[in-house]
Amino acid sequence: MRIALLEDEPSLSQYVCEILHASGFETHHYFTGAAFLEGVTHISMDLFILDWNIPDLSGLEVMKALRTPTTGPHSRVPVLFLTSRIDDASIATALHLGADDYCQKPIHADLLRARVNALLPQPPSPTADPLATQILMGYEFNAALQSIQFKNSPITVSASEYLLALYFFQHVDRALSNDRLIQAVWGLQHSIDTKTLEIHISLLRKKLQLGATSPHLRIQAIYGYGYRLSNLMARCDGL
Repeated sequence: MRIALLEDEPSLSQYVCEILHASGFETHHYFTGAAFLEGVTHISMDLFILDWNIPDLSGLEVMKALRTPTTGPHSRVPVLFLTSRIDDASIATALHLGADDYCQKPIHADLLRARVNALLPQPPSPTADPLATQILMGYEFNAALQSIQFKNSPITVSASEYLLALYFFQHVDRALSNDRLIQAVWGLQHSIDTKTLEIHISLLRKKLQLGATSPHLRIQAIYGYGYRLSNLMARCDGL
């Protein structure tokens, strides 16, 4: 798979390229926004990784250009931001404008790999049974019974809690907007608001041990945007 990287800092760009190459990705690196936009028009890409602060065109400006209809298939390619910005407003702005996820600097190899793998399309299994039991991050999901087990212990959940939990576990390390979560669980029912979602997430944190003190998996809020089920084990190396 091909990844296009926009990063103007030489040592960081080399570090990111080494991580991606070691994971088997073909990486095309650009130092300026103009060169990036010119380069990706000639090559099919599977993922864009954009630094936020670039001298000629900011990462946000590049992403806006990528998300216009005139870019054709590139308008649907996932975008991952690399940013030293840690304020909620900046991150929410990037996500609302079309970014799919972000990775904060300093970059840690395992966390970057987790973010990249979460955004890349996964080939469907030809033998997958939608009603079969799935084991996801140690949790057992039974679609037929809409039940969850962890360490052989059953966890009592409602139908909507089951669907919400399953969606989180199928998208580990993905930034998921409130609207996307509501649509995935409740469809297009406009009567469902974010307060309902907050209550369900609060219950899942308690029932599935996904709260702030969990050492492995946590449902973390992204202020002004939505939530992420974070795999903390991906951050261990180098931290």
